[in-house]
Amino acid sequence: MLRLRLPGHALGPEQAMTPVVAAEKRWLPTLALGLVVLALVLANAWIDTDPEGMARSLGAIFLTTIASGAIWCGLWSLLSKTFTRQSHFGWHVRVFVTAGVVMLVLAVLPPLLAFALSWPWVTDFSFIAVYATAAAAIYFHLLAVEPGRERLMRGVAATGFVIGVALSLWFNVSAPAGRARSST
Repeated sequence: MLRLRLPGHALGPEQAMTPVVAAEKRWLPTLALGLVVLALVLANAWIDTDPEGMARSLGAIFLTTIASGAIWCGLWSLLSKTFTRQSHFGWHVRVFVTAGVVMLVLAVLPPLLAFALSWPWVTDFSFIAVYATAAAAIYFHLLAVEPGRERLMRGVAATGFVIGVALSLWFNVSAPAGRARSST
């Protein structure tokens, strides 16, 4: 599409850039968060793996983490490119690694808190924080896909969160007493 503007035509007022475009220029914090995610994932693998197969297991975990992150961010970038004609790959990577750090912390913190304070209910309901993190990540991914509809995207993420929590609670309540399922 080509637009012609003659010297006599006035320009419209300057418009602020969307938060997605404005934040996409900073790669150093994203790289730091990505390294934190890799370090936490490799530390968890180191704790869970026998010493005999350590190198093989760490290599597989490393490649799986990198590949799954690239596929996830690539698919969101493709969706962004389809709707906004810009991929916003940096934005999607930033959302992915931020949510990854929060999810990894949420995997460790509730059991430690439950043990330290003798509050077993903390681990019983820790899935709510995980679902809230996932909903927030999806909201920010959707914000790059459809930046003009923040309210709708917030509603989509909130609806997904409420449905996820409700279904998890329903399945835990409806499971037989001896076979209660874990939500996380």
